[in-house]
Amino acid sequence: MSSTPGAARKKRVQYKPEQMAIAISAVKAGMVKKAAAKLYQVPKTTLLDKVSGRVPEQPTKPDPKKKKVAERMREKIPKALSGKEALRMLREKKAQRETAEKAKKKGNEIGS
Repeated sequence: MSSTPGAARKKRVQYKPEQMAIAISAVKAGMVKKAAAKLYQVPKTTLLDKVSGRVPEQPTKPDPKKKKVAERMREKIPKALSGKEALRMLREKKAQRETAEKAKKKGNEIGS
């Protein structure tokens, strides 16, 4: 990715794991890495990483114990409300505040 402001972000290439496995086999059989990446439509850098052993050949699955930040945030934030539900909740909170203020004023009047 370029540090130049306004530079276009490179899109991630989507590929099937089977395509990558075939490309890895072809490279191990003697095919040129660049040609295998182009022929099987897989990212060249990913193919190079897998063939060199930097990353595992088989796709890895995320650890179910580790939750992504977005998932943790979704747990904390309530489900999306419809407009009517949101208005009802706001009105209830407003009524509670007004009731609390009235009670507070009555308490001040009695104490005086």
